[in-house]
Amino acid sequence: MPLTAVQKSRLSDASSSAVVGSARRLVPHLSDDRWLGKRNRYRALTIDAIEADDKAHTVRDRQLAEYIASSAPLHCCDAWSYFGRAIGCHLHGDPNAALHLAYYAELRAAMSLLGTQGIGIFSNRHFVIKQDGAVVRLCTNKRTHVATWEVLEAWANLPRAAELLGKVLRPGGRPMSEWVSAIPGGVSWQPLATDWLVTMGLDLRLLSKDREARNEASYRPMYLRQCASLPSMDAASVAEEMWHLLEPAPPLSFGQLDRHLLRLTLEAAVKSTQDTGFLGDPLKFSPLVQGMVNACVESDLRHLWTGFLERSTVSGEADDPRTITLARKVREVTDPDHHVAVMARALLLLRVASGATRQLLMDSGIGFERLGFWWHPYGVGRGLWDVPPMASELTNGWADFQAALEDLRGWLDRGVTSDTSYRNLLADVPQTMTTLTNMELVGLWSLAS
Repeated sequence: MPLTAVQKSRLSDASSSAVVGSARRLVPHLSDDRWLGKRNRYRALTIDAIEADDKAHTVRDRQLAEYIASSAPLHCCDAWSYFGRAIGCHLHGDPNAALHLAYYAELRAAMSLLGTQGIGIFSNRHFVIKQDGAVVRLCTNKRTHVATWEVLEAWANLPRAAELLGKVLRPGGRPMSEWVSAIPGGVSWQPLATDWLVTMGLDLRLLSKDREARNEASYRPMYLRQCASLPSMDAASVAEEMWHLLEPAPPLSFGQLDRHLLRLTLEAAVKSTQDTGFLGDPLKFSPLVQGMVNACVESDLRHLWTGFLERSTVSGEADDPRTITLARKVREVTDPDHHVAVMARALLLLRVASGATRQLLMDSGIGFERLGFWWHPYGVGRGLWDVPPMASELTNGWADFQAALEDLRGWLDRGVTSDTSYRNLLADVPQTMTTLTNMELVGLWSLAS
């Protein structure tokens, strides 16, 4: 059930600027190589402390607000880690485990996003940070796996959600809202953004259904019922495509993914403001594209953007990626690609959460190098490096992923004329299978860029 009117009113009091203020108060502790002060009551046994303080009406506002601010980047990177493990299970022919992990990637990404907006989800007690810094209880006792999606759905309908999306999605380095505003005819981002999540494949009702599917995958015997299996070559192609969408295009973390989202946004804008024949009529549609591109792109790149946005076959990318297409579809749990649809939605939600978290760090003046006390050993522990790189060099790690993707592409090309199986995939490119699970690095460079 959605939030009540009273709960929505309380949620609307949540303040992203208050979270920025809380994040700024973390700076002295960061200098001591810790996220929170030693006396922060919520550093350990968080849920127990919150429950006791809530019952006694003694919640420490500043300390809980600082906890929520610090949780956003940590939830975000944890979510990327879950997503990487989902990729690994997917490539091992284990759709149930992939679904389980992809769902948790969705959940933690949602908690990260909500944290940047002043909303903390804690078991069955949830809080918002108000503009004045006061932390107040969101009057619902629903548990994390229900409350998160109900709160996210209510937040997504607030005007500030549209503002955030228009700011953190940056095709070609420019905010999505600026691209939309540059479409000839005076298109406004605000009303378009209201339906943006659904348009892109993040229908929040589907995220709730993903929770139900996760229950099935996590608690029921996997092979009690007969389910079709995704062929190994299809599984490899899915992983290859998802990774290519994440290819960084400095100074951007998500240059490939964002431009696909821009194309869908453009088409949604045209559908909402023009007659239905515009998209199918180049004489009508091309001037809109060219007007937008001329306003947002340097002259030497305009032909590339124009061809891509007009879905020119010459561009080689006339079709939407399967990832985005599947994210927008309702799949039955018995479908062989159901877990892929969940992974696709997780990827899109991670994109938004990463952008919102990066914005929080920027607004609070916390440079990523200052967080080295955390991400340096984190990378060592996850096998990303022995000696940590500079924050500005994190995207250099793409070279390893590029090499792995080339090996995977070679396996796919050979598979056209030979027998393939998951065993064959594991045997032929074992190092690739390991490398492509290291999504932690994507999470780190998305916050550092």
